[in-house]
Amino acid sequence: MRRKFIGLLVTLILVATAAALTVAARQKTLAAAAPQPATVAAKVTVSNLEADANPAPLGIDNAKPTLTWQLSATGRGVTQTRYRVLVASTSVLAAARKGDLWDTGPVASDSTSVTYAGTALASRTRYYWTVQVTTKDASAWAPVAWFETAYLTAGEWQGTWISGPPRYAARITAAQGAADDSCCVALNTTLHEAAPAGATNILRMEFAARTQFILAQIELPGEGEEDMQMDRG
Repeated sequence: MRRKFIGLLVTLILVATAAALTVAARQKTLAAAAPQPATVAAKVTVSNLEADANPAPLGIDNAKPTLTWQLSATGRGVTQTRYRVLVASTSVLAAARKGDLWDTGPVASDSTSVTYAGTALASRTRYYWTVQVTTKDASAWAPVAWFETAYLTAGEWQGTWISGPPRYAARITAAQGAADDSCCVALNTTLHEAAPAGATNILRMEFAARTQFILAQIELPGEGEEDMQMDRG
């Protein structure tokens, strides 16, 4: 009788174990067959292209400007793994991803800046550039940007200074102070002395254009802060 009871107990344990294993295997099969959520790659964009920290670099005097950009993504923890910078002579070439002046090729780096190292830049010329940024899961090109050079060497400056009367080594007379340059107007009575606090020396020159033009640029060197205005007569 005792042997029959033990045998029955062992049989029940084996049946229960087999049933549990069957249920576990079925659950595993159903889980594998269930549709898995799709992994969505973070969307990457490249923007805020600047040359020498200037978003509108008109007239820079650096023959090797520093080009910078910013990366943004919809996901978290997205980092740049490599970049490719192109510099072209026309906007059409840059938009076609053809850098006829400089093409860095893919560079493995998380840096978002690079110093120009392509064909030597010419003075008073506009250049177009773009950058491709690659992350672990995505890649994106930036909209085409531009930068424009001014004179890159001192010998190219051919203009004449707009200035006041010559400075005197000795104290000037009232008559000398009144004899101001005809092209110059100052808020103080003479440019020999510094302008009073809050005032600014105003320099003026009139000229006649030799021909009609649609676009004109003025190169303005000087010391301190300058504010140029032009009126059409």
